[in-house]
Amino acid sequence: MSNFGRKSRLVKNTERVAVEKAGWDGELLAIELQGLIDLDFDMEVIGFSMAEIDLTIDGQKEKKKLDTALDAVRPIKSGPAVTRSGDLWLPRPHRL
Repeated sequence: MSNFGRKSRLVKNTERVAVEKAGWDGELLAIELQGLIDLDFDMEVIGFSMAEIDLTIDGQKEKKKLDTALDAVRPIKSGPAVTRSGDLWLPRPHRL
């Protein structure tokens, strides 16, 4: 096999592996997609369907809402867990 053939094969394999391991930064993608929409860009030419674009943008909005809600939760006090006689536990659908 020629040196050119080996290099060509190496490049093809490297590209294949890079594509397999590639991922999206959902937050950044949502920001960029929303920016293109705001500029009235023809979204058909970027390779995403409008459904995918809507899911990406809406998904990031929901994630931000969830993150905000989780930030509002107070931390549990540290110390030993205490159960006293007469406590009622309700792990649905059971009663203990």
